[in-house]
Amino acid sequence: MNIFIGCSARSNIPKDEFDSCSKLITEIATIPNLDLVFGAYYKGLMTVCYDEFKANNKQVIGATPKIYEECLSEMNCDDVLITDTTMERFNEIYIISDMFLILPGGLGTLAELFNAIEENRTNNHNKKIIIYNKNYFYTPIIQGLYKMYENKYIDEPLTNYFVIESDENKIIELIKKEMD
Repeated sequence: MNIFIGCSARSNIPKDEFDSCSKLITEIATIPNLDLVFGAYYKGLMTVCYDEFKANNKQVIGATPKIYEECLSEMNCDDVLITDTTMERFNEIYIISDMFLILPGGLGTLAELFNAIEENRTNNHNKKIIIYNKNYFYTPIIQGLYKMYENKYIDEPLTNYFVIESDENKIIELIKKEMD
């Protein structure tokens, strides 16, 4: 089973968030029969994803647009997907991923989150999307989405689209349950 982990490619994020995300990634990488799909960038939390899954002898699939292709030289991914655009990149990621974990990140991570939600919604897929809301990182975005729902811009309850969790142990449980 493949898990896509969307996360920051920055190393200068708050230390407690970096450390808690790193710890979570380390635990996830030990789950049997779970391989990694990620953005193929060797910086920040993405480095932790790559290193931990490789250290546990897991398959790592890197997906990157041509503009970042040189980043692949720092890694030895088991499979590589190179696309012309980030939109094509995400389409490939969505196809090969069975579930999504969204950690704190920037604009790219937000794009991955919203693309996953929209693909699930419009194509009637039930791929699990877990949002790690460490230190209420995603709370302002989630509040905005709830306002859209309350004002009828979104038809279905947001719980139909994703799970919000700030407890690392519960995230591990959700991933394992999804694999059953």
